[in-house]
Amino acid sequence: MEILRVYNNNVAAVLQNGDEMIVSGRGICFQKKKGDIIDETKIEKYFTLKDKHVISRVEELLQNISTEYLDIADEIANMIKQNSDLELSENIYITLIDHISLFMEREKKNISFENPLLMDIKHIYKKQYELAKKARNIIENHFDIRVSDDEVGFLTLHIVNASMDQSFDITMRAPKLIQVILEIIRVHFNITFDEKSIRYERFLRHLQFFVRRVLDENLIQEDDTFLYNMSKNAYPEAIDCVNKIALFIELNYKKSVTKAEMGYLAYHIVNIVKELKPEEYFNIK
Repeated sequence: MEILRVYNNNVAAVLQNGDEMIVSGRGICFQKKKGDIIDETKIEKYFTLKDKHVISRVEELLQNISTEYLDIADEIANMIKQNSDLELSENIYITLIDHISLFMEREKKNISFENPLLMDIKHIYKKQYELAKKARNIIENHFDIRVSDDEVGFLTLHIVNASMDQSFDITMRAPKLIQVILEIIRVHFNITFDEKSIRYERFLRHLQFFVRRVLDENLIQEDDTFLYNMSKNAYPEAIDCVNKIALFIELNYKKSVTKAEMGYLAYHIVNIVKELKPEEYFNIK
């Protein structure tokens, strides 16, 4: 296993069978340089990532920060995989390493950040927030410090970002828009959601993807009007509600919502509302 780059006595980028990876182990790079061979029996951890850009960015980060952050990021990523069915983008290594590094810098300077989205995050991303609390335990065990709920909120957004493979800007903007959409639906139908129901969890999941498609300029929204027209005839109250949501998005985010997206949203609104007020709005017998 040939050394490509040495980061410190314990971590190096290596080449094996044409593939680049990062390895770590106590003293594996002591008095070694590029081109030398590492004793594989001393390697304790292998970090193999498929995305070349991610590997390059991780290595760039390791040039200036403690390699322990890579261990923590890997531990958190493995914890998420073991405790959920979320499929994570490898970008989570970059975002976690960078975030933990900045967090530790703030800790040294006794600087804390308030998370203005914390309440929304707890409500919208319940599963990811629980995972972020486990991530907090991992960080606290490594550094013997206290990680605030605000930081848990930021960690939650990184988990959401990696599981939905979207830009962090959209991840930051989504919770507030989702909350507004929920409020428009609550007021329009005069209902109270059963937030513990499976149907509600599924609806939230749909809203997350709906908001992503609306806010991400790189995603092309479908433009099939069939579901919209069907809902307009069968469930006019749902379409009226969707029109309010689309108008809010257009006025506040300067984004147009296609009839296809409005039709999908109306369909999911019907499903979530009909169990609360079936006969009043949808004439379900």
